[in-house]
Amino acid sequence: VDRFILSGDTGGDLAVWGVKTRRVRKHWSAHGGAPLLSVHSLSPTTFLSQGRDGVVSEWDFEACLGSATPPSPRASLPTGAYNFCKCRVLDAHTAPLVVSSCDETGKTMAWDLRSPAPALELSPPEAIKTGMVMALCTSSSHGSSVIGVGYESGAVALYDVATTSVRASAVLHSEPVLSLDLASTAQVLLSGAADDRMCVSGMPPPKAEEAELSGGHIGLPKQGVEAIAVRPDQAIWAAAGWDHRIRVCPCAAKERKRAT
Repeated sequence: VDRFILSGDTGGDLAVWGVKTRRVRKHWSAHGGAPLLSVHSLSPTTFLSQGRDGVVSEWDFEACLGSATPPSPRASLPTGAYNFCKCRVLDAHTAPLVVSSCDETGKTMAWDLRSPAPALELSPPEAIKTGMVMALCTSSSHGSSVIGVGYESGAVALYDVATTSVRASAVLHSEPVLSLDLASTAQVLLSGAADDRMCVSGMPPPKAEEAELSGGHIGLPKQGVEAIAVRPDQAIWAAAGWDHRIRVCPCAAKERKRAT
C-alpha cells in the first residue's frame, strides 16, 4: 500500500507526495490562490486543508489522484477565520470535529463537516484578558475530550468538550501564544509563545471546578517558539524555536530535567 505526505504552500498549492517515489503525485490550487495554513489526515481515505480564505475543505484521496483536472473538495466549511491560527481535528465519539477560531472576538468553534452549523461554541474566559485566538490543540483520552486555546494576550485556557466550560485557565506568557499541544498520558499542557519560555502546565481532573493552570517552565536563550508537538507514543515532545533550534523533552515529569 502506497503512503502519502501532504503539503501546502504560501502560493495556495496543495500537493500529494508518494513516499516510495519521493515525487509529487498530484498538485493543484486548493483555496483560490490563498496561502495554505495546515493540512490534516482525517481518515485513510480523506484529508483536510485550511487556507487563509477562511475555508476548511475536505478532500478524497482517490478522487484527487484519479482526476485529470484540478479536483473539487468533497465538502467546504466557511469558518470565518482569516488569521494565522491553524485548525485542529478532535476525534469525537460520533464524528471528527474541526476546531477553529472564528473571528476576532476570541471565540472558538467546532464543526461537524456533515452540518453547516457549529457543533460547539467556546467563549473566552471572563476572568482574564484574552484577545484573538492564536493557537489550538485537542485531545481525547480516558473518555474525556478537551480543547486547549492560546490567546493573543499570552493566556491559555483548557475547555471540557462535554460541558463547553473552562476547566482551567491562566496567563502563562507575556507575549502571544504561538503553539500548544497536550500530552494526555502525562496530563500536561505544553505551550510556547513569542516570549522566552515554554510552559509545562498540569491538567486538572475532569469534572473539577474551574482551576488556574500551574506548573513549571523552561527558559530559553532567545524569544519565540513557533511549534510544539507531542510524539504519538507520548514519550517525548519537541519544540521549534525562532533561533532555528529544535528542542526535545521527555513527557515524564521525573525526566524533564534531561531535556536537550
